[in-house]
Parts: sequence; structure tokens; C-alpha cells
Amino acid sequence: MKFYCLGSNPSSNCYVVKIKHTYIMLDCGMELASLSAFLPLSRDYKVGSPEDEKMDSSAAFHQIGPNVFINSPRVKFHIPDFALLDMSLIDVVLISNPHNMLSLPFLTEMEEFHGLILATEPVLFIGKQLMLDLTRLHSSLLTLPTPKNDH
Repeated sequence: MKFYCLGSNPSSNCYVVKIKHTYIMLDCGMELASLSAFLPLSRDYKVGSPEDEKMDSSAAFHQIGPNVFINSPRVKFHIPDFALLDMSLIDVVLISNPHNMLSLPFLTEMEEFHGLILATEPVLFIGKQLMLDLTRLHSSLLTLPTPKNDH
């Protein structure tokens, strides 16, 4: 038995287990830590406040109602490193939860991948909604102005 880790960190689960002549991929997650930049700042924070002046001037803020968000089009999604293993060897992909299927489109677009993908109906339904949300978020971020001091 052999065990391979294709994910870049623990939050992007993607493992391959080789048992005899069978290769099983366990999950195909995407690392989403960069989305934390879009979480709202504390409710007490106000744009133009003394705290605002203490912050890095290159950061752009966007206020929606009482919430202040960090406004940056620089989101990076990290997918598993599929180059670590020949994807034509994968016989089956087992998906355990909706978050761990977000990199499947990158895997299924590879010509050499011909494996079977297995997941429950609820996982597929919720995972599809998550993927749609991510594509909408990515599309909306492309329309944001780039911060002036961003390199």
C-alpha cells in the first residue's frame, strides 16, 4: 500500500491510496484561505476612523451598511498538485463532503483522467452550489478596481 498527498495544506484535502493495482483518490479539495480577506472587519470599525489611518494604506476597504469589507481582486485558489502522480492511474475518486470536491473541474478537464467519481446526492447538490458561488464571486471580483498601491 502507498499513500500520496496531493493537497498543498490540510484544508485542501486530496489524497491517493494505492492498494495492490488500484488507485483511489480520497477527496479533491481546494484551499480557500484567501477568501478570509473578504470577511467583514469588526462592527466597530468605520472607514476614515483613527483605526483606518493605522492600517496599511495599500489596503482598499468597501463599506456595505454597517459592515466594512477588505476590497481586493487578488484571490488565489490553490488546487491539488496533480503533477505529482499520473492521473491516468486513478481508478476512482471518493468525495466525502461538498468542500472536498471543489477541484474536481480541474481534474476532469485533464485528458488523461478517466476515473469514476463517487459521492452521495446531497454532497453533489451542495458542492454544485458551492462551485456556482465561487464562480459568481470570481466574476464579481474581476469587476473591482485594483488598489492603487498593489503590486
